[in-house]
Amino acid sequence: MDSFHCSVQGGKILVTLINVPLTKRALGTTVPSKMHRLYEGVKDEVPATEGIVTGTIPTWVNGALYRNGPAMFQIGQDNFKHLFDGMGAVQKFEVRDGTATFSRKFIQSDSYKKNMAANRIVVSEFGTIAQYPDPCKNIFQRFFSHFKLGKPTDNTAITVWPLRDRVFTSTETNFLNEIDPDNLDTIGKVDLGKHMTISSAVAHVHWDRDGTIHNMGHVYEGHPSYCIFRVPAGSDFKDGKVVSTVKSRWKFNPGYYHSFSVTENYYVFVEQPLVINILKILTCRIRGISIPDCLDYWPDEKVIFHVIDKATGEKVHESFEYQSDAFFTFHHVNAFEDGDSLVLDLCTYNDAQVIKKVYMKDFSEENVEETLKNLPKAMLSRFVLPLTVNQQTPCDKNLIEMPGSKATAIRTTDTTVQCTPDVIYTKGFELPTVSYDLYNGRQYRYSYGFSIQSEKVIALVKVDLVSKTSLQWDSPGCVPSEPIFVPDPNGSEEDDGVVLSAVNSVTEGEAPFLLVLDGKTFTERARVQFPGVQINRDLHGFFRKTVESQL
Repeated sequence: MDSFHCSVQGGKILVTLINVPLTKRALGTTVPSKMHRLYEGVKDEVPATEGIVTGTIPTWVNGALYRNGPAMFQIGQDNFKHLFDGMGAVQKFEVRDGTATFSRKFIQSDSYKKNMAANRIVVSEFGTIAQYPDPCKNIFQRFFSHFKLGKPTDNTAITVWPLRDRVFTSTETNFLNEIDPDNLDTIGKVDLGKHMTISSAVAHVHWDRDGTIHNMGHVYEGHPSYCIFRVPAGSDFKDGKVVSTVKSRWKFNPGYYHSFSVTENYYVFVEQPLVINILKILTCRIRGISIPDCLDYWPDEKVIFHVIDKATGEKVHESFEYQSDAFFTFHHVNAFEDGDSLVLDLCTYNDAQVIKKVYMKDFSEENVEETLKNLPKAMLSRFVLPLTVNQQTPCDKNLIEMPGSKATAIRTTDTTVQCTPDVIYTKGFELPTVSYDLYNGRQYRYSYGFSIQSEKVIALVKVDLVSKTSLQWDSPGCVPSEPIFVPDPNGSEEDDGVVLSAVNSVTEGEAPFLLVLDGKTFTERARVQFPGVQINRDLHGFFRKTVESQL
């Protein structure tokens, strides 16, 4: 039973105390049932360890595959509660001359250092509330501290990405950690809020071929808004600048987003009806609830597609709204301009239940098969937005005339264009990638994804978005990671190259391996096994060619 009442009066949030039990918490202390071996996390760092190669890695594959994700889920007797919460670690597969080495180091964030020094969880994460109040505060100070959001975590455990010759890790706060690309040491920290007016930033950064960085974030002060910022090529974060701001349509409930798209001339993001409930956020500590409980899904609300002109920062067709029926998305696949249309590919769910179905308890030995069996499946969905819509555009007519596409866009009122997608792949498509350096923001044909099809089949998938066909790699007992495409420098077609993925086995004693697939046939060309090494399940990464191979 809640012990306080929240209300909004005159644009201000009022909290009325009723009967406050100071011990109420959603603590991260409960020891779960024995975790399935693939999700139990790791506690050790790994020096460069050479693997055992089967098959042949092409000689032009020279460089490093960097991976990042939550890795340590238990500190002392405390356990993180959500799959996104663990302390981040960067893993590196260095491929050279037909062989590969593996190494891993934990990101030395302030959150990691504080937790390790205390030998318990003292910094809250996405789905875990730190249990221990500051022992230096008296009971009243502790109580009032529950209404402060506090400093966000700098546990940047979601993505890893390049800024020219530098490497950074990020999560969904305003902090970045810089990683030495050679030895994986943490060598710096960036607070984006010190350089730009932003409250948080999304995890998925875009980088141009010239080194320009693009990203998005929230501003929570006043009327919450979405902001796009840019760091010019050849400069540092201190030269970053917010180039566009769009107000949330809901004053106290800004939409949640995890990624966005860029094309040659536009930024594209979706304002979806999974919203951040600011009233809950402000009181989450006293309620004893974590961030997933502060996200509300409104299935009767529309998704709004915001298209922003990169040159001006202005919204395209301010008097019109591109919209669709409700869905949820974590990941944009890609976007590009095609004549008078903008094509946007997304991994879409029917609702946002997936966020609350990946707690650590769901991946215990006794629950993991049921979890994988019932996990919501993302679909690869293509939306097409007509860019030439105006007041003379006819109503009730499909404005999309793209051969082979089932996507529609219909002007339904004086101010709205209702869009429906062409759903291209339905078996489960997540952690999507493309041939990024060559085709991000450009017209492309192939995407590669991770597909949980059942409790027994977890696959890698190559989807042809033109023919709407797919190829698949899976192997009994094997669980791959996000696929990363590496183009053949001498190739002439988009899928000339290889796909890399770190693979674990559900079988005790089976060595994990780096999988090398042929980009065109999607068949195995090689694998590099690492006996005696535990490779943690991670989320996102990128491949950087060595200097010699770029020449």
